[in-house]
Amino acid sequence: MKKIGLVALMTLTLAFNSCSSDDDNGGGGTGSGSFLHAKVDGTQFKAEVMGQSTVGATKIGSGPAQIISVIGGIMDGTNVSISLRGVIEAGTYELNPESDSVIAYTTAGGAAAYGTGICAGATGQVKITSISAEKIEGTFTFTGKDGENCSSSKSITSGSFRGMFSN
Repeated sequence: MKKIGLVALMTLTLAFNSCSSDDDNGGGGTGSGSFLHAKVDGTQFKAEVMGQSTVGATKIGSGPAQIISVIGGIMDGTNVSISLRGVIEAGTYELNPESDSVIAYTTAGGAAAYGTGICAGATGQVKITSISAEKIEGTFTFTGKDGENCSSSKSITSGSFRGMFSN
């Protein structure tokens, strides 16, 4: 249940973040310097609306209790959200229902959420290549399962992101 709360928190984070036009967002459009790209079942996903990045990033707390959230979506509400607990340095982090971190792909209007936090067999990996007081950057891949129907899954590959912290 705590993992569902983290996904809800990340969705709220997106709603309260705004874009500026002062930096490149990793290859496509202008925005806050933040970006999030991936392939969902082989189809390109780019967190932008009208060429502007929709990616928001927050960091709350410190040390093992620190929570970093990066979320980005498109106009219809489809989004990818990454929530990392206790991640304070670059490295590779495995995600599954037993880990304190979660990653999810939520379809338009919240119809389904495919994540690593609920169903057995859901797995993922986030590789943090850079983390500082201002930003977090890395790559990810995961097989998320629908929390309402664990037999339904999505494969998210070739993910990359940069989140400029808003706090």
